[in-house]
Amino acid sequence: MVQGRVVNDNLKTIVINVISDYYKQKGFYHVQTTITEELDTMNQNFVILTVDVNKGKKVKVGTINVYGNKEIESVMLKHIPSILSAKRTEVLKMLDVLILEDTEIAPPNFIVFKNGVYDLKTKQLFSLNPDI
Repeated sequence: MVQGRVVNDNLKTIVINVISDYYKQKGFYHVQTTITEELDTMNQNFVILTVDVNKGKKVKVGTINVYGNKEIESVMLKHIPSILSAKRTEVLKMLDVLILEDTEIAPPNFIVFKNGVYDLKTKQLFSLNPDI
């Protein structure tokens, strides 16, 4: 922010969005930012903005599970066009071994992190538990 700019709701929203984006890049997805405005006693028609940032807990990625061999194979071919069929088959078989057959697949709106499960619909981080 620059001294002398007009302070309005749009400026405050931009500041909050810039701060939130910065912390999201650092892995803090539950950032709460508040801006308080008070009159400047030294300068007439000036205000002092105080920005309070509560970054919350850092979200860490534990594992990423992708279901659907055809989709995985098409992405492999897209990014590594020279990959041989034997290598693709080897990767897909390894993924099948790593994924348990009798495991119930969770809805696609859940992302599992090292410190919890993030729900994309409600934008909340839940602790790890088998009921989800």
